[in-house]
Amino acid sequence: MSFQGVHLCGSLPFKSSQESFEEIGGALGDYLYRLPDGETNDGRQTWLLCQSGLFEGGKPELMHPDLKFMFPDLATKGVSDKAARAEQALDYEAVLQDFQPNYDTWATESYRIFKQLKESGKLAQHLKFQVSVPTPLAVVTLLITVNHRSAVEPIYTRKLRECILRMQAEIPHQDLAIQWDCAAEIAMIENVPGYVGMLPEFFVPHFEKGADVRAEAVTRMIDLASWIDADVELGYHLCYGDLGHQPFKQATDVSVLANVIETLCSNIDRSLEFVHIPVPLNEVKTYLQPLMPRALKMLTERKTHLFLGLVNGNREQEVREAIEVARKLFANIPGFEHLRWGIAGQCGIGRTPKEEAEGVVNITRRLAKPVVKT
Repeated sequence: MSFQGVHLCGSLPFKSSQESFEEIGGALGDYLYRLPDGETNDGRQTWLLCQSGLFEGGKPELMHPDLKFMFPDLATKGVSDKAARAEQALDYEAVLQDFQPNYDTWATESYRIFKQLKESGKLAQHLKFQVSVPTPLAVVTLLITVNHRSAVEPIYTRKLRECILRMQAEIPHQDLAIQWDCAAEIAMIENVPGYVGMLPEFFVPHFEKGADVRAEAVTRMIDLASWIDADVELGYHLCYGDLGHQPFKQATDVSVLANVIETLCSNIDRSLEFVHIPVPLNEVKTYLQPLMPRALKMLTERKTHLFLGLVNGNREQEVREAIEVARKLFANIPGFEHLRWGIAGQCGIGRTPKEEAEGVVNITRRLAKPVVKT
């Protein structure tokens, strides 16, 4: 069993990609396999809100009506409840004709800085450049009002795939890792419609009537692996959300995520380099128990690195104890001597208070083990 390494989900509390690379690369370079650019520009620190361009071009009726209450800056796009709930069909291809997700543009801009810093010796040579991307289902279900989702999803999916292909054409594969951020999928499988009292329709499925929601969600996740070239690293961030520092559900155990991991491992016909799961600090043993033994066996056989997102910025002793619980739990399972696992924050830290984000960095550096460089 190999306990080593730290994973960062994506967003970081810095003003630029260069600052992110320099600050985190300096603090955690020996503990990371992959380094994200911090999602600093164009609203990416608020995760997928950077995709709000979907609502431009005079068609704000696509927008989920509750978004403007959580993110007031979106109200400047002229969204009204009446417009957002309009039932009329639109010429969706025309509405979205000029829209581009832009993840390739942001990634290539950041990669140039990443490459320069590596060449100058300011970043560890083993580090890969990590690009974290919300899934199409996440974008559509969190940003688009319910009655337009089934029409918008295939168009957005096509555009995002083209974007990911362009990204892989621009960035050397030996330097690149792509992470899929999966929150909407987990919410739908958990049958959670949204953040109750705030955004009640966020995760309402738009699939055909009678469809198997879990199968629809996971099938989409599996298909995303086929977009990534075999020599580019692939990972999944299985997420319970972090809106207002709260998950959309306080899961009592990891059974849903374990089942998703098993399905991904059984159906993805390429390497799967890492999986990240959030882990609440209370009752760690009970929470992690459903991972054994099937999911861990699959991860071990695939040499997939499992990152436990249990680092909280101000609870170091609890994190230390949780690591020991996980270590003993894994060590007591015969046959898992080669399991690779490490630690992480529960989600991105770009929206957390600076002192808490610094705490995540400091705790991981003190409690993790450096990576084995190859």
